[in-house]
Amino acid sequence: MSSRFSVLVIDDESEILNSVEKMLKDEFNVIVSNSFDDGICKIRELKPDVVIVDLRLGEKDGRDIVKFVVGSKLNSQVIVVSAYSDIENIVECIKMGAFDFVEKPISPTRLRVSIRNAIDNLSLKRVVEKVEFSGIIFKSQKMSEVIELVKKASSTNFPVLILGESGTGKEKIAHLIHSLSRRRDKEFVKINCSAIPSELFESELFGYEKGAFTGAVYSKKGKFEIADGGTLFLDEIGDLSLEHQAKILRAVEYGEIMKVGSKDILNVDVRLVSATNKDIEKMVKEKTFREDSFFRINVITIYLPPLRERKEDIKPLALYFLEETIKSEGLPQKIFSEDALSMLEEYDFPGNIRELKNIVNRLIVISQNDVISTQDIEKVIKNKFNPFEAKIVDLLSSRKSLVRARSDFEKIYILYHLEKNNMNISKTANSLGILPNNLIRRMKKLGISH
Repeated sequence: MSSRFSVLVIDDESEILNSVEKMLKDEFNVIVSNSFDDGICKIRELKPDVVIVDLRLGEKDGRDIVKFVVGSKLNSQVIVVSAYSDIENIVECIKMGAFDFVEKPISPTRLRVSIRNAIDNLSLKRVVEKVEFSGIIFKSQKMSEVIELVKKASSTNFPVLILGESGTGKEKIAHLIHSLSRRRDKEFVKINCSAIPSELFESELFGYEKGAFTGAVYSKKGKFEIADGGTLFLDEIGDLSLEHQAKILRAVEYGEIMKVGSKDILNVDVRLVSATNKDIEKMVKEKTFREDSFFRINVITIYLPPLRERKEDIKPLALYFLEETIKSEGLPQKIFSEDALSMLEEYDFPGNIRELKNIVNRLIVISQNDVISTQDIEKVIKNKFNPFEAKIVDLLSSRKSLVRARSDFEKIYILYHLEKNNMNISKTANSLGILPNNLIRRMKKLGISH
């Protein structure tokens, strides 16, 4: 550990200051302070990497040092020193953002380990900060190119189509396009195209007047009207029926809608951003997606690569999720060992960023130590998802209607058995307990090519 890392020790007992300074001076640049006010001044002036503070500072409260450091966003790590009997105050400090707690009497070994972990965590935080753009964490060239395209798209009013597998962060990119655009002060309205029942489609998108149908006891704005002047995000647009595609196309093309139960035309101005994990061009060829709708939504295309194609993003993302969860849940600090991070980088993450976040959260829970190890990771991902299992997990977390979910599951199930039987129709039909002709018919209906 290099002496370039600075450690400020704040305690009102000179014996403890001298003792801690002797413990650490060979390894760190140690600064000492014997009072609350002097400690605050040194933090402001010197911006130390680590602040070690006693909870009892005469008449002053060490918790206020923690509040000051965390609130000032100095990027310093705070280690609290106190007797174990102060457990309630210690827990409060950890929730406020303190990195660790060291019990009195101070063990030199325990203190050094805590400081090293704090500095490791600080170094990793700085890695994350260097690769963050408006909440998007990345390091890869592929994502740099995506962000550049997002910036260009944001400066225009053209429709954007975001393509990518489930869990790659399509909605986050859609939000970013909106927040960087001229429409940022207006609404960003999301429509989950797979979750709206067919009979409610028009009333959800275009709104309705009082008395338009049974249960319409008041007038209601639709998504288009709410998004007027802002951005309308059509998530999973590939799940829209041909009829619904036509209605959305007309509303966007002419900037006009009509509420259910009304004869009045409303003018709306929305910027359209769409997303899907499906092969839209293939759907156009198979006539399951309208060609005119495709050309209308596809002026600018942004492709989000899966995590397995940008493995250099795994480390900063894992560190970001670790810190985010620990802060939001008020949990004791943990860090990854370098070997653990390397192991994560070797995994393919079929569920992409969503799966990585889930794995990090599970690691925080199961790890018994301050440092998350390769053994912890093996426990979590030893039964790796195959692509079909990942799709099932994604389906369970979706908000699709029962009809759509059943259809999607059937497609996944048939594809799984086709692959298992080397795409042999007779063997697959036998595995599924149906006749080959019935299988071919189901495949055609579900859009499975052979």
